[in-house]
Amino acid sequence: MKQFLTRGNIRRSCCIGLILVAIAVLAIRISTQDAGDRAPVDFSTLRKSTSPNQYLVCPPQLCAGTPDRNSPVYHIPARDLAVRVQNMVSQENRVHIINQNIEEMSYRYLQRSLIFGFPDIIDVQIFALSGDRSTLALYSHALVGHSDFGVNRRRIDAWLVAIERSINEQQVR
Repeated sequence: MKQFLTRGNIRRSCCIGLILVAIAVLAIRISTQDAGDRAPVDFSTLRKSTSPNQYLVCPPQLCAGTPDRNSPVYHIPARDLAVRVQNMVSQENRVHIINQNIEEMSYRYLQRSLIFGFPDIIDVQIFALSGDRSTLALYSHALVGHSDFGVNRRRIDAWLVAIERSINEQQVR
């Protein structure tokens, strides 16, 4: 055992480990490059899978499945909410828009994790309600793996707080 723990063997083992990690990261990036090619989410028919690596916020009357959280109602027109969502997302790190339909106020984003670059897809759709009110649906899910350790939930909860803050700041002005 003592012969195996030489400096040379330890260095070789570390180099091999780093090379394997680099290959895995590269494989994940290459295998998920077509993430934007997937069909947009239809919230009216969306039903979550049993995997814990997803989080859905949706108005109960607009989604087929049971959301993790009901969407808030905002007292601003839907187009204004869409602009606020886009502005908020543009401030996020490692988030890129990969698909949008401006007329339907539907947006698809890709965010990769900092270290390994694991991809998550975030679908957002804004809905007009009566008067100058609006709401939205958000669905964040991992493309790789089974568990995300709550990353998608924390992301969407943070986005909702940021949207609410943006609306409140504008109303104070």
